[in-house]
Amino acid sequence: MTPVTQAEYLRFIEANPDHPVPYLARPGMKLYNWDPITRTPPAGKAQHPVVLVSYGDAEASCEWAGKRLPTEAEWEKAARGTDGREYPWGDEEPTQELCNFGENEGGTTAVGKYSPRGDSPYGCVDMAGNVWERTSTCFELIPEFRVFRGGGWKSDGDIVRAPNRGNHDPEYRDLHIGFRCAGGAPRK
Repeated sequence: MTPVTQAEYLRFIEANPDHPVPYLARPGMKLYNWDPITRTPPAGKAQHPVVLVSYGDAEASCEWAGKRLPTEAEWEKAARGTDGREYPWGDEEPTQELCNFGENEGGTTAVGKYSPRGDSPYGCVDMAGNVWERTSTCFELIPEFRVFRGGGWKSDGDIVRAPNRGNHDPEYRDLHIGFRCAGGAPRK
């Protein structure tokens, strides 16, 4: 129902002491990098979505929790419902009351901050903005790349539309890409 938070990811890290923590040696990452010595998330962001994770990190975390990454089709249905809406809440353009986009918050926000008004028809939160979300689906033009959906906190309003998609190589990590888990076997 929600993106995986820093606090939830911490439980995975504590249970897997050999797994690397989210960290990227690049300017501007200080607010999102975990402390590699104490293996703890950034202060004050426990309820924010975890970022700076690769596809493999996300997949391992979901598997550890007895879940999996959603397929792109599952993600899209959860965001758009059966009526093909443009945004999880409907066809109304995004506003600062509906989602975190366009750098209106200057970074990630606590998961569910825009709930219930910005929720999808299935009650899924933060499916537009806050962080792009990884899926298990391969990108058709470059099969080794994976699809991500939802737009992030830096994305413009037209980018956080539910039909939009992005892709990147599985090892790519950034401060505006996270993930959510799905349960059970993938639906066809």
